[in-house]
Amino acid sequence: MEPATPFAQVPTTPEPIIAQVRRQLDDDARGGAPVPPGVLDRVADDAVRQLWPSRVKTFVPVLALRTARERLHKPAVASSPPEVTFTAVSVAESGPGDRVEETSGPS
Repeated sequence: MEPATPFAQVPTTPEPIIAQVRRQLDDDARGGAPVPPGVLDRVADDAVRQLWPSRVKTFVPVLALRTARERLHKPAVASSPPEVTFTAVSVAESGPGDRVEETSGPS
């Protein structure tokens, strides 16, 4: 029997962590809204591979799972761009009590 170590054992490749995150996402998805095939695989793979280059790999599984859950639960982005309103302020050399003119309107 190997001596107990206070350090977590971390795999040398990301594949076991991807599989672990994928299983946990699958457990989360049961009973919830249906997820299209392959989405959980892609989200788990992307989340783990994004974190894998980090120097400390001990927390990659939990951080990847959190990242993947956030991506899956993020509301869909609207297809139309948001409306932006710009406000322009023209300032002339003015003294005390002079009026500043403001204009605004949609872009």
